[in-house]
Amino acid sequence: MVPPNHFAADSQTFATAVIRKTKPEGSTNMQKKALQEYTAVKQQLHSHHVHVIELPAYRAPDTPDSVFPNNWFVSLPAPCPENIQCGSTGNTLITLFPMLANQRKKKSRITALQKALSQQAISSQYNDEVLKSMTANQSLDGGSSMVLDRDKKIIFAALSPRTNQTLLQEFADRQGYKLLAFRTVFYDQPVYHTRMMLSIGDGFAVLCSECISEQQHRQQVWQALSDKTVIDITADQTRQFAGNLLQLKNDQDKAIIVLSRTAFQSLNDEQLRVLNSFSDQFLVFDIPTIETYGGGSAGCMLAEIFLQPTLSSNH
Repeated sequence: MVPPNHFAADSQTFATAVIRKTKPEGSTNMQKKALQEYTAVKQQLHSHHVHVIELPAYRAPDTPDSVFPNNWFVSLPAPCPENIQCGSTGNTLITLFPMLANQRKKKSRITALQKALSQQAISSQYNDEVLKSMTANQSLDGGSSMVLDRDKKIIFAALSPRTNQTLLQEFADRQGYKLLAFRTVFYDQPVYHTRMMLSIGDGFAVLCSECISEQQHRQQVWQALSDKTVIDITADQTRQFAGNLLQLKNDQDKAIIVLSRTAFQSLNDEQLRVLNSFSDQFLVFDIPTIETYGGGSAGCMLAEIFLQPTLSSNH
């Protein structure tokens, strides 16, 4: 997680963020409210025994949506290289990605991330090959642009100005994943981040199938998710961030589904019943300022770290 010390509506990405409800001029108390919401989320996670790694707040004033660290990296479990001393907790490979707005590239603070991981006895390496191969007009917003089925090694991706298919394919090939890219229509625009319309948990998925514009692609996505219970949400529920939830495991090995109050209230009783069957508890965040001005929700605020455990570590 990253504190939103310079939170604001990002004018550079406003045109592509259909879910964002308010134009950049916004509220003068925006930053204060966003920080209060962030702090409450962090406290809720701690109180429910979810292990949180917090990066230092960004000092640069032109990082208005740094509260969404998912946008610039993806973590994959990886063995330690032979010449590296492995952390006692485990090891992870961090892949860095080029984001849409130039200012967002400044948020890629790999040094700060690796230091924070090291303090948790997690060794890490980073891969910036995607950054090196990009052209001026290519963007890929990391873990927000793609949703990974890590068991089946499938990358789901809604193509948009923030999600370039060439960069996606390069990343998929490097990691040995199959790419399932598709086009969407969402209030007359593409879905700007796949994570807004699709979440995958242990045994279930939340999907806005009506957002997928081509029937062939829709069938392919349904087929790829056929081993899971799929909660199909509407475009309106997607706009209320129902697709931007996340399943976590806490330190007591309990499954917790985190989502915003807006998302929770948009789901009907049957959808909540099905979701509840895959979790030990819902954790509901009140984050209206972050959602309204930032265009992201609970799933964007939490960038997961996946480890290859070291020896007997159970993290």
